[in-house]
Amino acid sequence: MIRHASTALGVVAAVGAACFGWGLLEAGLFTVRRVEVPVLPVGARPLKVLHISDLHLAAGQERKLRFVHELASLEPHLVINTGDNITQAESIGPLLETLSPLRGLPGAFVFGSNDYHARASRIPSATCSTAGRGWRPHPGSCRGRRCERASRAWAGQT
Repeated sequence: MIRHASTALGVVAAVGAACFGWGLLEAGLFTVRRVEVPVLPVGARPLKVLHISDLHLAAGQERKLRFVHELASLEPHLVINTGDNITQAESIGPLLETLSPLRGLPGAFVFGSNDYHARASRIPSATCSTAGRGWRPHPGSCRGRRCERASRAWAGQT
């Protein structure tokens, strides 16, 4: 009986470690997916739409910043940013700088929950605390300076 319990505990620990390891690896596998959607009339010029989402940018993520900056080389016609761009207020400046090659393009954005709130702790289990205690507002309300700065990425779009 003890042997079976030890084996089961070992299997659970191994699966947990594998999942944790995959999570660490997958977080650094930035991906560009190309999808053709046949909605334009026959013979119409193709339209390239760049959809940016869930960057969860934190301080020091230079590799991720380079990846996002290089998205301009895809030469999109339209940029759609559906939020969750940052995890810390300190990431706003680097995010805007890395998006600068895309600023002259038509585009639109919406904020995600991580753009409004920062994790109160760097420890994931503390972030998942009860009653929302793991989240706190970013310094400076989105209704103020952050919204204004973010909207400059795509002039005239809100």
